[in-house]
Amino acid sequence: MIRYLIIMMLLPLKLLSVNVDSFYPYVKQNFLFYQSDRVTAGGAGGGIGVRMNYNQNLFSETDICILWGNGNSIPVTCAIGFQANGVWCPAVSLSSSVLLGQRTELLNQEGNLPSPFIYTINLKLQPFRFKHENKNVSFCDLALGMGPYKGNLLSLTMLSMDF
Repeated sequence: MIRYLIIMMLLPLKLLSVNVDSFYPYVKQNFLFYQSDRVTAGGAGGGIGVRMNYNQNLFSETDICILWGNGNSIPVTCAIGFQANGVWCPAVSLSSSVLLGQRTELLNQEGNLPSPFIYTINLKLQPFRFKHENKNVSFCDLALGMGPYKGNLLSLTMLSMDF
């Protein structure tokens, strides 16, 4: 699992070897809910991240958040996606997340706890994304994903804004 975390954190650095047109930090406010047969996690909170544009259409982003609700969950996400050109630039991205921190856990029949890391693969839709002077503002982004133990993830980013 540690190897997976290291690879996920180094992915944006590998993408930096590609010519980066712009590099912007951003803040976000989001809600996340993950439920499986053995783990329930989630809550509401905020986070920070870095977005990199490689050309007019290709971008990647990585962020870390802290969510309060069902304990203190910490999702770490890396994504790569495509966006439209123009002021209104809806986007779609494929991401991978690792959920860390507190959550509700159920023991299996042998009495074992689930893995301390929950990893998910997500599809994120950003229909309300706008760009002005190469700065992005996005609201009501929806991400759906799946993870271990027959898990499903639902994430709603209320606001994401470059600074």
